Amino acid sequence: MNQIRVLQVVTSYQSVVTILDSKLRLLGRQNNVVCHVASSGDSAERRNAAVPHIAVQIPRSVRPWQDLRAVVRLCRIIRKNGYDIVHTHTAKAGMVGAIAGWLAGTPTVHTYHGLPFFSTQNRISHALYKLLETIACRFRSAVLSQNKADFNTLKSMKSIRCPVYFEGNGIDPWHIRQNALESCKSVEHIFSKGKTRILCVARLEPVKHLETVLEAVRFLNMSGLPSECVIAGKGPLQEDLERLIVAKNLENSVRIVYSPFVHSLIDQSDIGVLSSEKEGIPRGLMEAMALRKPVLATDVLGTNELVVNGKTGILVPFGDQNAFNRALQTLVLEKNLRESYGEAGYERVLEHFSERRIVGLWMDVYGKILGLPVASR
Repeated sequence: MNQIRVLQVVTSYQSVVTILDSKLRLLGRQNNVVCHVASSGDSAERRNAAVPHIAVQIPRSVRPWQDLRAVVRLCRIIRKNGYDIVHTHTAKAGMVGAIAGWLAGTPTVHTYHGLPFFSTQNRISHALYKLLETIACRFRSAVLSQNKADFNTLKSMKSIRCPVYFEGNGIDPWHIRQNALESCKSVEHIFSKGKTRILCVARLEPVKHLETVLEAVRFLNMSGLPSECVIAGKGPLQEDLERLIVAKNLENSVRIVYSPFVHSLIDQSDIGVLSSEKEGIPRGLMEAMALRKPVLATDVLGTNELVVNGKTGILVPFGDQNAFNRALQTLVLEKNLRESYGEAGYERVLEHFSERRIVGLWMDVYGKILGLPVASR
């Protein structure tokens, strides 16, 4: 069996230990693969990467000199370690990694966790991001999409000449359950007792529209329903959100936390929520469904491929605050409905969202690019 050396590249270490963790774990177990991952470091992160990690500082925003240094460092790493494939994730790492791989003469694959250009953007941003991705794809040997809508968009773009594959997304329910049980004591102080526990797992950034969640919690308070919301994540909007929590008098109802034990947080919650403008396939909701939690989310690209409205949870139109408020109120009031959605969500994840299938696809794509007869185990 031919051995393949793969370097996975992602912008932040947080993504390494969250969105990529179980996939890297499975990929690292393949007999015919040597897998490493490169990303910016995070000294505050307490979780270890599933495969050997290489620190490469890749800023999330455009920083020309830092971006250039990241390209040069990645190029040197690729050449020194003799990687056969560079597999990139997230927009910034995708651009930096594509250029570095091209300079090193190494084929590059990119997974889109949601396209950086989407319909609700302003026209200038949409055109700019679309142009940048078209340029980046000139350096790539293949691209993969986590949701079908983005896959169809990419397939329809004549400017993208490399092969396009539908990847989907997946999780390992057994691993999630084990994590939740092992770390339960580490988070038992976060939620209060005697209230309905609402959890939103999201990066604190504009596209998540977390003000929608805050307003829904305020609506519950005004309706006399005792509830508590934890927003689990970090990002550039944390200070703005904390000020908004104070302005809405939600200091006793909403907390922003960042914890490495997110599976235990999900397990101790009653409802998972998400108010995004767009997603790839939202991992936080998948993990909630794997732990039999009902979910409430906006009916947007990516999310509506995961959540079945009225069966595994509730989807409401993006931007409809009243619908979000009422749907959350319904889930708080109706425990039997929560249990029904939770069971149906668990079954859906088991049937349709498998990490093993995705790693098998990766191996197939790597083999096609390299002309090798590889297979996953």
